[in-house]
Amino acid sequence: MIRRALLLLITVGLVACPHQATDDAPPAEPPEVLSEPESPLPPTPEEPVEPPEPADPCHALQDTADEDSLLPHFVDFLEEQVPDFRGSEPHRLQILISEITTDPDCRVIHAHRVDEEYIYPASALKTTASIGALHHLAASEEPQWTLDTPLLVGDHSPRSLREYIELTQVISSNPGFNALFEITGFDEIHELFWDHGFTSLRIRHRMFSRLPLEAERYTPTIGVADPGDPQADPEAEPALLFDERRGQVDLPPHSTPNTEVGASHIDIWTRELRDEPLDFDLRNGFSLSDHHELMVALFAPDHTERTLPSMGPHEDFLRHTLEMDPVAYVEEHALNIGDHIERRFRPLMPGLLQHLDRADLRYLGKGGRAYGFHMENALLIHEPLGRTLFVTAVIYVNENEVLNDNHYEYDQVGFPFFEALGGFLGRELLDGAGE
Repeated sequence: MIRRALLLLITVGLVACPHQATDDAPPAEPPEVLSEPESPLPPTPEEPVEPPEPADPCHALQDTADEDSLLPHFVDFLEEQVPDFRGSEPHRLQILISEITTDPDCRVIHAHRVDEEYIYPASALKTTASIGALHHLAASEEPQWTLDTPLLVGDHSPRSLREYIELTQVISSNPGFNALFEITGFDEIHELFWDHGFTSLRIRHRMFSRLPLEAERYTPTIGVADPGDPQADPEAEPALLFDERRGQVDLPPHSTPNTEVGASHIDIWTRELRDEPLDFDLRNGFSLSDHHELMVALFAPDHTERTLPSMGPHEDFLRHTLEMDPVAYVEEHALNIGDHIERRFRPLMPGLLQHLDRADLRYLGKGGRAYGFHMENALLIHEPLGRTLFVTAVIYVNENEVLNDNHYEYDQVGFPFFEALGGFLGRELLDGAGE
């Protein structure tokens, strides 16, 4: 077990063990308030008093005021490493960490400000569209459609599902995500994930899109671009997989509060400065805890009550894409997407490598950046020590509190924060120093 807890549960209602996940379907209902049970009568002198059972580390919660808490030490460490860090609340900081132990029934959870307020998930939620598209493929009875069949998806260039998903998961392609969203469908992606307990999901718009919200509900026809081997069936016509669809599902408000962000914003249409916050109630949403549980359900399903939509034999392919090396992928495909590839797509890695050998570490994940929100959702595995951590964190970096001006402190605060967090995790939880 870990000598000390890194970050401590402070949010009521978060999962504290695999059997406490919140699965309320949208729209969220207020939690039922339960009266406290009556205290038992004190034992009579004739009754022996049983000694208290030792605390179960899988269920024991500590308050952040406890002297043994590492949270103040982490904040001190963060302030040393990131001089521009201004505190948890100004940065809307949220961190959720699960340590999967050798006990199959035990999952140690550490958290800071989880789901206390709204966060914009940016590209981190793109994995939901990959899952939705693979779910459709697994359920399809169309023999022409395989993982490698080129597809016609609206105005997108013909690509296979394999290509779309690799582009989306490895280098966070916006067109790749948009195509996967259109393959899945507006209603389908919400119903699939809500039915599996991921009730905070709201995909109101595509990535980097300026379509009216009503148009975002529309998805084009999806068909096979090439019917396959003409020798097998020379008269085969390319199959139509999906007709045009228009989403009918009503999306409730976000499940977390404080959806107004910033002090002012620039109107994207007029480019005028408006002296009012930007309201994210009409933008995408996916809570930090739901991001986290998605990764746990994908890689450690025995440690959560959540399940994912069935992907049939393609689930291993999705897992593989989350571990693919972005640097090698960019080089292999000769892509010109800028510099600092590993830092951009694996932001915890620079800090982790301060304490760990690269050969001993597996890094799987999907993050994103937009509107000043910088997020990572990762699985870290230190194979020699057999340590496994799920790490989901977000920080808001917008000191001038103006939205849409593209002046966000990703380089000054965001990336240094993740480097500091990676270093702290590497030292305290992954390399054995914390025992």
